[in-house]
Amino acid sequence: MTQNRGGAATDAAPDAVVVGLCPHGLAVARSLARRGLAVLALEPNGRNPGVRTRFAQVLQRGPINGRGLAETLSAVADESGWSSPPVLFLTNDNMVRNVAEHAHTIGARYRWSWQDTAPEILRLLNKQHLPAACAGRAVLFPATATLAGPQDVAAVTASVPMPVMVKPAWPLGSFKARVVQSRAELERLVQDYSRSLPFVVQQWIEGTVETLHFGVAYLERGRVLACFEGRKAYAGRDGLGQATTMEPWPDPAVREATTEFLRDRELSGPVAVEFKRGADGRLWMIEPNVGRTEYCVDVCTGNGFDLPWFEYCHVDGRELPAAANHNRSIWFDCDRDRWSWVRYLARNPGDARAYRPLFPFAGHGDPGPLRARMLCR
Repeated sequence: MTQNRGGAATDAAPDAVVVGLCPHGLAVARSLARRGLAVLALEPNGRNPGVRTRFAQVLQRGPINGRGLAETLSAVADESGWSSPPVLFLTNDNMVRNVAEHAHTIGARYRWSWQDTAPEILRLLNKQHLPAACAGRAVLFPATATLAGPQDVAAVTASVPMPVMVKPAWPLGSFKARVVQSRAELERLVQDYSRSLPFVVQQWIEGTVETLHFGVAYLERGRVLACFEGRKAYAGRDGLGQATTMEPWPDPAVREATTEFLRDRELSGPVAVEFKRGADGRLWMIEPNVGRTEYCVDVCTGNGFDLPWFEYCHVDGRELPAAANHNRSIWFDCDRDRWSWVRYLARNPGDARAYRPLFPFAGHGDPGPLRARMLCR
């Protein structure tokens, strides 16, 4: 296959190629390798603790984070001379966007779950298209407008009632999300983050972080093949950051809303749809994540839905494995938030699920990444 941490590739094709070895990519690689698959991981940063995993051969090549990824993938495949195309797994939205935009150039070298539905992937990656994507479906969506620049502030504030949630239209902008209380605040945000324009401005739905639910689904051209539901338990003090504590939370209403949003779309592969439950109990669709598994994919894998393996089987034409939605283990991102487990236990000492924790690095029969992470603290 490929010499670990750099070196020349040979012509023995891996079963799967995972792009990036952050905790997300590491979880995907572990899932696949435990099933007996040969996994190649692309990770240019040799200081990333994930490169010490025993579950993948690691090739230090880049760029991988968006622009330039398609060229990297093409070069690796061409140099390797693989006899068959491996199954490709991506780990962030920039990667998904770049592969979708260049699907025609790498489609003969790799296989991936949404290969034939790239246009819909690109449409849903851009949050400006979400109001139209919800039209005609029994899905509640907050009042939303696009803000392209200072000239749009007056029209946006007239059409979307304050307070509002503001996000860059394209994922992974210079900020994740902000709650804005006034027109003056919105004008300052436009000035301070002009490089991340356009913004999507969305009516703010009140509620704590625990009201944020998600439905994970695996699709085959708009047909849901498997589902999993969960919710956020911690996402920073204001609840607006990236979640660092995620819990399984089986919920028929979330499953129904997820299926309704996704039904009959020209869309395949893994999708996660985020909802917020309002004070009246109704679910409001916030946004979908498409083309990849979630950063917290371990919360699915550890609770009965081995999503990377399910995806591999679907792409490879194998019999699909069973998928469950157990409520037994909570995922704690102690990499980004080292006290997440301790904080949860202090607040919920009687929750048996917290005593079966899922961590990015600790456990998994994979001590190398944990040792490396501890050394670089």
